Amino acid sequence: MSETTTLGPYVLLERLDPRAEVYRARHEVLDREVVVKLARRDPQDEEAWHRFEREARAAARVDHPGVVRVFDFGQAEEGLAYLAQELVPGESLRSRLERGTLGASEWLRVARGLAAGLGAIHAADLVHRDLKPENVVLRASDEEPVLVDFGLARDLAASQGPTRTGQAIGSPGYWAPEQASGQVDRMGPWTDVYGLGGVLYACLTGRPPIEAHNFPDAVIATMRQVPDLPSRSSSEIDRALDAICLTCLAKAPEERYPDAAA
Repeated sequence: MSETTTLGPYVLLERLDPRAEVYRARHEVLDREVVVKLARRDPQDEEAWHRFEREARAAARVDHPGVVRVFDFGQAEEGLAYLAQELVPGESLRSRLERGTLGASEWLRVARGLAAGLGAIHAADLVHRDLKPENVVLRASDEEPVLVDFGLARDLAASQGPTRTGQAIGSPGYWAPEQASGQVDRMGPWTDVYGLGGVLYACLTGRPPIEAHNFPDAVIATMRQVPDLPSRSSSEIDRALDAICLTCLAKAPEERYPDAAA
């Protein structure tokens, strides 16, 4: 589909990610702008194809203003699938943090919004497993956070997750120890609580709770390193926020809040 600007009922208007086939698009009949993701089937990487299908099914199960909505999924041609989802006007939390950390009121709004969105995800028996500032959009109309990208989501009701035991999954710096060590059977809502803590930590400090120079070091640091208190980066940070972040970021799942609602 090289240089093609039409995909089924969608007109592709603008590429949004230089690293992936993600486009701003418009539905020709409904005249609605959406985000369209494309996936090409590769016989050498069947897992990527199935992961794309799982992303569509997972996101479609959640109906909450703090979680991106899925509108459509299908195959435009043999070996080419598309996922159409809500276009959320706004900026990524990562982009916002590049201008500086969040103040207390803004931090609280983001914390409450993300916890509510995660609560809806967990109520659908899903775990997101990839919480990070890049996967949060601050909606332009009200600056409320919206969770996007279900590419690593796991269905807790399914007999098998999308990842083999022993294989690390998630984003270094924000992944939980059970993700870094590939302990799929230990992943649950508490895994997203860790990711939430990582995002909230970054909102206060401007950096992830765990930093490392390479992948192996990131795994080891996640298992062993205790993050500094956020308040060490600024005397204006309330110590109560230290406690919230570090409880979320506890190494042992049972020492964290059990889910986002807590």
